[in-house]
Amino acid sequence: MRLSGGAPLPCASPHNSTTTIDLNLIDVELYGIVYIYNPVNKSQLGQDAAARHNLERALAIKEKSFGTASPQLVETLANLADLHFRHGRYAEAEPLYRRLLALRKQGVEYKDWDKVLADYSRLTARSR
Repeated sequence: MRLSGGAPLPCASPHNSTTTIDLNLIDVELYGIVYIYNPVNKSQLGQDAAARHNLERALAIKEKSFGTASPQLVETLANLADLHFRHGRYAEAEPLYRRLLALRKQGVEYKDWDKVLADYSRLTARSR
């Protein structure tokens, strides 16, 4: 496995003793494995506990793979923050929104920044 241009790390393979894996492929695999239950759809179906569990699991895997301040985390952080916000778990949502804002300041692109900012604004208005 190669981490951001670093030296390849040994990885089990049935064809040879080592192989190099592109992290972008791992990201795709994460979605295939972790999102197999599609946490956002579970939330929409009223299965919020399952959605929360799957999102937290996805976030933990991505943090371990990419680091805690990686742009790869944005969508998962946003979905988890939104889930907490919609269910009134504001204390749990706020640190996630703060992490998202830090990523935005770093220049990370995300299609739903407007929604993230609007939700965070509503969250902070509640705590005044």
